[in-house]
Amino acid sequence: PEALCIPSEAVIIREGKPVVVVLQGDDIPELREVVPGVDNGTIVQILSGLDEGERIVSTGQHFVTSGIQVRVVGERP
Repeated sequence: PEALCIPSEAVIIREGKPVVVVLQGDDIPELREVVPGVDNGTIVQILSGLDEGERIVSTGQHFVTSGIQVRVVGERP
């Protein structure tokens, strides 16, 4: 089976737990706890907490507040 993988820098630690910033509609961020798997320093496998196709923040996520709209710059597919 294929693994869901994202950039390693997208996973941050908040209150001692690994989280990813997921963008909801209207670019509203949600801090979501994830379970990371293998991390090679560039790409990390996500075992649970994130679904394929969800939009994540991989730069500047340390400055994001859950529920406060963000401005998306340089979105990648």
